[in-house]
Amino acid sequence: MAFLPGFVALFALLSTVPNWFGALVGTLVGALIQLVYPLTGKLTGATPTLLPGWGWVLLGIFAFHGVAEELVWRGYAYRRLREGRTFWRAVLLTMPLIAATHIPIVIGSGPAVGAAAMVVAAVTSIPLAHLFEMGRDTIWAPAVLHTAIDTFKLFTLPDAVFPLLLAGVSVVVPLLVLLAGRPGRSARPAAA
Repeated sequence: MAFLPGFVALFALLSTVPNWFGALVGTLVGALIQLVYPLTGKLTGATPTLLPGWGWVLLGIFAFHGVAEELVWRGYAYRRLREGRTFWRAVLLTMPLIAATHIPIVIGSGPAVGAAAMVVAAVTSIPLAHLFEMGRDTIWAPAVLHTAIDTFKLFTLPDAVFPLLLAGVSVVVPLLVLLAGRPGRSARPAAA
């Protein structure tokens, strides 16, 4: 029976519907991120190509990186850290936790790509938390944007320029979310 409160919280997070504006902002900014692929083609002369079975890969990216990670990072960690704190304080407390989960990329892909992944993870904590609050504390808008950031897994891409270009786009473009309204400015009351 100890798992019951967690199950109820998970159901509540998955069954809520965000406001349409937050979902629209997340979708539009996610679409802008997709411009990195033709930009890569222009800069390198190599055309990014979709992997076979890319539809299934996209579904997996949405399920794991979009929904599951956003349940953990915004739906649980950020939401808990936000209680009694301002938006910025909660985001700053979340950033090192999220960045640390990307340390294995340093081992698997090298220090440059790993460090870039850690920076992207930390910085995107800001727009993803902003979308979480815009969406009435639901994960759907941040899940869409998170998925858009990770669509590089769908493509065969040139190795030389792409990782750094992707990191730059993945840091800068999501910050456009901040132009679509303000996150909460005051500390939220602590949960009873």
